[in-house]
Amino acid sequence: MRVEPASPRPTPAAPAIRARLIAVAGAVVLLAGVAAAAYQHTFPNGLRAAARAAAVERGYGAHGIQPGGRVALLNASRRVADNLLHPLDLPTLVIDIKFKHLQTLYARRAEALQVGFLIHEDDDMMPASIRIGERTVPVRLRLKGDMLDHLRTDKWSFRIETRDGQEILGLRRFSLQSPDTRGFQAELLFLETLRRFGVLAPSYRFVNVVVDGNDVGVMAMEEHFAKELLERQGRKDGVVLKFDESLLWESRRLKGERNQRLGGPFESHVTAPIDAFQGARIQESEPLRRQFEVGAGLLRAFVDGVLPASAVFDVELLGRFLAVAEAWDAWHAAVWPNMRFYLNPLTLRLEPIGFDADIREALSVGTTIFAEGILADQMLDDPAVRAAFDQALQAIRADVDSGELIDELRRIEEPALRDLRTEYVFLEGMDLDLFARRVRSLPVAPSTAPVPPPYPVHVLAELVRDGTREYLEVANPLPEPVTIRAIEWIDVAQTAAPLETAAALGLPLVLPPTPVNVRPATLQLDYLAAPDVGERQLRLTTTVAGRDEVKVTFARRGVPALRSSPLPGDSVSAARARHPFLSFDETAKVATVRKGRWVVDGPLVMPEGYALHAEAGTTLQFQPDAALVVYGATVFRGTEDDPIMLEPVSGAAGWQGIVVHRAPGRSQWSHVTVRGTTGVAQGAWVFTGATTFYRSDVTMERCTLTSNQAEDALNIVHSDFVLEDLLVSDTASDGFDSDFSTGRIVRGEFRRIGSGTGADGIDVSGSNVSVVGTRFRAITDKAISVGEGSTLDATAVLVDGAGAGAVSKDGSSLHLKDAEIRAARVAGLMTYTKKPEYGPARLVASDVRISGTERRALAQSGSRLEVDGQPVRTQDVDVDQLYETVMRPALRR
Repeated sequence: MRVEPASPRPTPAAPAIRARLIAVAGAVVLLAGVAAAAYQHTFPNGLRAAARAAAVERGYGAHGIQPGGRVALLNASRRVADNLLHPLDLPTLVIDIKFKHLQTLYARRAEALQVGFLIHEDDDMMPASIRIGERTVPVRLRLKGDMLDHLRTDKWSFRIETRDGQEILGLRRFSLQSPDTRGFQAELLFLETLRRFGVLAPSYRFVNVVVDGNDVGVMAMEEHFAKELLERQGRKDGVVLKFDESLLWESRRLKGERNQRLGGPFESHVTAPIDAFQGARIQESEPLRRQFEVGAGLLRAFVDGVLPASAVFDVELLGRFLAVAEAWDAWHAAVWPNMRFYLNPLTLRLEPIGFDADIREALSVGTTIFAEGILADQMLDDPAVRAAFDQALQAIRADVDSGELIDELRRIEEPALRDLRTEYVFLEGMDLDLFARRVRSLPVAPSTAPVPPPYPVHVLAELVRDGTREYLEVANPLPEPVTIRAIEWIDVAQTAAPLETAAALGLPLVLPPTPVNVRPATLQLDYLAAPDVGERQLRLTTTVAGRDEVKVTFARRGVPALRSSPLPGDSVSAARARHPFLSFDETAKVATVRKGRWVVDGPLVMPEGYALHAEAGTTLQFQPDAALVVYGATVFRGTEDDPIMLEPVSGAAGWQGIVVHRAPGRSQWSHVTVRGTTGVAQGAWVFTGATTFYRSDVTMERCTLTSNQAEDALNIVHSDFVLEDLLVSDTASDGFDSDFSTGRIVRGEFRRIGSGTGADGIDVSGSNVSVVGTRFRAITDKAISVGEGSTLDATAVLVDGAGAGAVSKDGSSLHLKDAEIRAARVAGLMTYTKKPEYGPARLVASDVRISGTERRALAQSGSRLEVDGQPVRTQDVDVDQLYETVMRPALRR
């Protein structure tokens, strides 16, 4: 029994010392290997084999690269010397786990070694802590990884979640695993190639790890799927979906299958339920629940063949993902259990997230990773996806031929190799010439797969609500007939309550067989509501002819396949019929609103690719459920005498607002007033902004946004903007929100911002913005808020009444010059960290006049705030308490 020490264990030796020890050990291994090779007639075979095995443990032979003994000795000797002379201090994570929890981990590992792979349970997560430097971070962790390479050595793989809002090296959810389980530096090169082409990918780095006093050495630290991964790459928070693999692994457990061979009804995505990461968080949020229903419905619609891939996925990003996977021979990243999809809430399309390429062997030339019948191949059957794939392959080839991509990969690989070679002294660089040869070849080679039993379940069963109808949907995924013997409700005490309609269903009911890799036909059965007793579950009892086993399946909640794209859309004829004030130039692809006062009854949705023009003096009055949706540029040119008015109908409390979505041209607004907006919500397509420009550049001159009740009066996302003499007034929440955009704000005024809650005048995230000559009056929270890695330059601004005048937070930089701040309730200037994964913030102020506030400047420890060249003394600030009291959070829908 282990006795806990009275005081905390000391942090292990510095990584530099550890690197020297590893280097010496590497030298010994090298000399032994070379001696065995040189004197092969003297030394026994066992010694030569042991020397080679030791070298393999230190990276020899990775990616099929096996230099001869003398070359290996020379290369590794240089690395040993480099480690000794120039030791590299990798970050060290010291994991402390209580004895009883460590014993549980040992038991889980032993079970996995016996079965052949790791089976995850709902209660796997357990408490622990991680020390890094002087900090101790509470975490929850479990073993991770499906196959035994994650568990065989003392380099166990872990899934880790930090607690209490803390982060470790900028991450709150991440995995630790032996570098060889992801192919050493190859995983990093694959992920960075994806990022180069705009595809989502987790961050990936190398660290030293100590587990309960055992220094296990270099490990790969991989970001997990959470909102931070999305925000860092310019995406709004949303849901990340996957196919549930639990039936696959249970099937392999039942048949004792230890290899990853394809075959069997549960090794295909067509029988896998659709799930999402952070399910509890989704259930707590109504917007995220709606997004999950849309995302799962889209994915199911594709699997069912109801919608083509181009109506479900972001075609360009999917094509790029598949092309990068093909280029890297990364078949493992393209199989369905490893595919991850982010539902972009602004496009309502699924975007792939690259993950787990597992590139360990030498890249092949003259082969393809796409086999007939697999999920990726079905995606490529869509002509639009195939075209995007071909275009992306051409771009990769061009980058390879120019040498640009190869040079970039070498720049990325060099520091990663330095990190890895603190332990893996035999590890060689990737053969990027071979990578180039593969990119230039890429022929197609289909494959087939066997079909082995037994089966973890006989049927797939879901309780589905489709509009007002609720039904039981059942399907037979097996290549054999299945008989449903009983359908009954049970309560938590397992007391059976037979379904009254069972006899009417004609039970027993025989479901015909389904060929492997074919989506099973579904049968919809109406059923009575559950009896009003305890917690109810619907149970199906099934058998297969010729087998003795009886299976019990509990129906899970399901989502119906969508029958069309969730994005609103109208044809020219439909739009003309609904809105007679529109005229269409079908050659120029322009719709024009004729001058006059018009009532808009229901959503005004432009046909795809049409710009919308409005003449001076036009007034559009919208019903409460109406919104203006345009998939092209908007040209609204009013004048001072004849402005353009967008407002609710007389007597209405408001109307939804405007979305300009992926416009190919720049929108031009002048003398436009938008009044009385409540926020666009067209089904599951919900926007935080009442006036939103998404991937649509815009210039606004002398425009007014007033009486807005949504989270943001104006939201510009992934766009370039110019806002001149803009007036935003009388809002329930924020005035202007810039997400991942660039632009400038010239003059203008933000007035009476945040009647319903704490709200900001200007709030920028992941953006680069300049503000000149703008006024802020009566702002309930921050006049200027700069966050999430943004840069903002502000000159000649006036703040008259605010919670805080100017704030820089979360890795952002704010330069404020020639400004006046009056009556700030919390502080005139502030720097702090609310999201630690972004790091500290910086604010530099010069010639700023602050009056009417007790605290001119407040800087949290770790941040940097300068006023007229003098640093402001930092102090500890409880940011959570700050947001619970004087800085109330903004309105959320």
